[in-house]
Amino acid sequence: MTEVKMMTYFVTFEPGRDGQHVVHSERCQVLIRGETDEVGAFADSTAAVRLVQALYDPVIACPICCGAGQSRARLAVAEAQGG
Repeated sequence: MTEVKMMTYFVTFEPGRDGQHVVHSERCQVLIRGETDEVGAFADSTAAVRLVQALYDPVIACPICCGAGQSRARLAVAEAQGG
């Protein structure tokens, strides 16, 4: 059985210039912990984005640290918004 590695994710308090809050992994090179809330531990960024949507809108996954999860996270946002 394959072990799933969990990672802690964070979301920015304030939206960026584009008006979106950003979900970062604990290993992100651009994460500033004093400017974020801890979201929790997840297997990927998609799950973190889905949880954060209830609190912050709009939300995206950081393209630097969540790379592969970026398109899945955008899809999750679109699905949640009925798109």
